[in-house]
Amino acid sequence: MLSISPIIEKPRRILQHDKFYTDHKLNMMSYLLNITRTFAVDYVSSPELSFLRRVAPRLNDSNTQAVFRFLESGELEPSTGLAYGSLLNNLTFISTFASGIMVPKNYIWPVNEDLELASASTSVVQDFCKAGLEVFAAGFANDFNFAYDYSFDPLKEYLNFVDNGNFSVDGVLTDSPLTASAAIVKPVVISYGGAGGMFPSCTDLAYKQAVEDAPQSQILPSVPVFLQSRRSRVFPGAYTFNFTWEEIQTNLKPEISMPYFGLYGLRRNPSKSNAGAFLNLTECLALAKENPPRSGVLINIEHAPFLLENLGFGVIEEVLKALNASDLKQEVIIQSTNSSALRKVQQLNSSYKLMYKIEELIRDVEASAVKEIAEFASFVAVSKVSICLDNIKYLLNKTRVVEKFNAEKLPVFTYLFQNEFVSVSWDVYNDPIADINLFIKGAGVEGLITEFPATVEAFRRSPCSGGNSTPPYWTPVTPTELVNMSRLPALPPPPSLADGDIVEPPLPSMPIPLSSVLPALAPVGPPAALAAAAVLLLGTTLVSLLLI
Repeated sequence: MLSISPIIEKPRRILQHDKFYTDHKLNMMSYLLNITRTFAVDYVSSPELSFLRRVAPRLNDSNTQAVFRFLESGELEPSTGLAYGSLLNNLTFISTFASGIMVPKNYIWPVNEDLELASASTSVVQDFCKAGLEVFAAGFANDFNFAYDYSFDPLKEYLNFVDNGNFSVDGVLTDSPLTASAAIVKPVVISYGGAGGMFPSCTDLAYKQAVEDAPQSQILPSVPVFLQSRRSRVFPGAYTFNFTWEEIQTNLKPEISMPYFGLYGLRRNPSKSNAGAFLNLTECLALAKENPPRSGVLINIEHAPFLLENLGFGVIEEVLKALNASDLKQEVIIQSTNSSALRKVQQLNSSYKLMYKIEELIRDVEASAVKEIAEFASFVAVSKVSICLDNIKYLLNKTRVVEKFNAEKLPVFTYLFQNEFVSVSWDVYNDPIADINLFIKGAGVEGLITEFPATVEAFRRSPCSGGNSTPPYWTPVTPTELVNMSRLPALPPPPSLADGDIVEPPLPSMPIPLSSVLPALAPVGPPAALAAAAVLLLGTTLVSLLLI
């Protein structure tokens, strides 16, 4: 059987009974390869190991991913004679030829004979995600018998697989794609520094507020990582101070960000301007385990080349060491503006998904640059103004940046969303909800990075934000309408992103000895006091909790 099935709106080919066709002298692999040369196929799945192992290497030249489909646990896989249920224990073997698995939904949420849902899910999704494999759930239809716990609401069943508080499958195989779309098509929400608009960013209170504000959203509260101590040193043009973790806890206090106070006198939550406490990486990962994120953890690593070359500090190795020690079950995404850092992570541990952040303002991206990023990253983060250019908050033309990255299957996240009326364009009438709608529905981004997750949650909960029956007042604004009525002078166009802007020299395999990069620094304090600290002013590393 060859069929096309919607899994989060991606084309898929499902091939079963290869042995039957082989016995009748029909070559299914040749047939499949001819299809992939003619059509763009995202996924190929099969319940037969021998067939998938043969075909997977032949798909390397395309963007097609191989997915191993499990049948019911008691059924036997034809090429090995083993029960499908027993093959769940062969994670390492499956990962050698497949990029994902598709399992019957009861592998994830068991249902008993009385159609009652189990009190807890299995660890199938977490285990396979930790191994770097995508997980798809099969067996959905609106007219199938399913657990009474769902009150005959098929949407509620889908949400239990993509929005349950502990994990999210990567997609579903269903006979009712419209219902599934209502559950799955949601913007990913990244909360920058937790609820950074309500509390000082990167503090325990900011994280907790973000979880409270958006319990149904994907939240990535960011936190500084304090790993290694150095004192101070003069670098060209700057005098920097680095503190031990003990010094930070004793002498420094958080301060809420107020980006619009200087120009407009707008304060943020003055009564909480210094509230909360910083967390180190170990504490933040522990927080992630105590409040299980629905999709995983995102860590942002910055200035890795500088730290290695000037301080002899291998931040990437330290972050990976901390992640390994934490035994975190959730999916981990690592973000950086340095391609060399992401390639280094890819080299040391390929199970983590990578997000490349573009800090520059761009109006376009060259095809070679898109392909360069696609070699090491799964996602891209770009600024709002790189998607919708503006002139003092009057929207200009929408760029093709999102379109070009999506063509290479690189989902785009955009930053930074804020609620202050001066932070959004005049075209959306200074309305932060309309601003979100512009980028989700108008530009088609995958997700948002915001300091106010509660606002994005309000957007997500609005009945106007989903489905095809969008009321006229919910239609995204059209860029250029206001600026065409103004007399503003034209701005010079920003540059395009080229591959030369991305490529960086590879990082050394081992950290540079401290003695070779800091000969002038006198030791300060006992070694024990220098064991756990941070380069705070550099904003070295951020870690984020990811919730749906």
